[in-house]
Amino acid sequence: VDPKRWELKQAACFTCKSPQIPELMAEDPDFSKRQFKDVADKITEPIGCANCHDPATNELKITQPALIEAYAEKGIDVNSLGRQEKRSLVCGQCHVTYYFDKESNKATFPWGEGFKAEDQLAYYEKLNFTESVHPDTGTKLVKPRHAEFETFQGSVHQSAGVSCADCHMP
Repeated sequence: VDPKRWELKQAACFTCKSPQIPELMAEDPDFSKRQFKDVADKITEPIGCANCHDPATNELKITQPALIEAYAEKGIDVNSLGRQEKRSLVCGQCHVTYYFDKESNKATFPWGEGFKAEDQLAYYEKLNFTESVHPDTGTKLVKPRHAEFETFQGSVHQSAGVSCADCHMP
């Protein structure tokens, strides 16, 4: 990793790394614009049960603002979903494709056109969004990330009512 990366506004990289993030983001609307080193000392709890479960009730809980916002854009309140759907959705809070919005620097899910790769490409093209340019060809590029949740959508496993947790957290 280029050491200059840490000079950039990379606090958003913490988005999926701690159950404290939603609270820190609520307290500081510019959290994602902060430098990594300036917020690192505020993160005292690593990824754990509280990322996906309510500490008081152990019920599944959607906590990540990016997922809540992506579903809200589709007209879905994540709190109204049933337990079975949440069993994979809690995984989809972090195991997804995302990008950092150029204005807010917040992690954002490119689901405006759908979950498939071609839908996400259409979404990026609609926004004229580019993350980098190929040095030899000049081709505008976006960085595909770990799209496990999107790949799960419409899969044999999802159709059979299997959740991510059935195999990965039996």
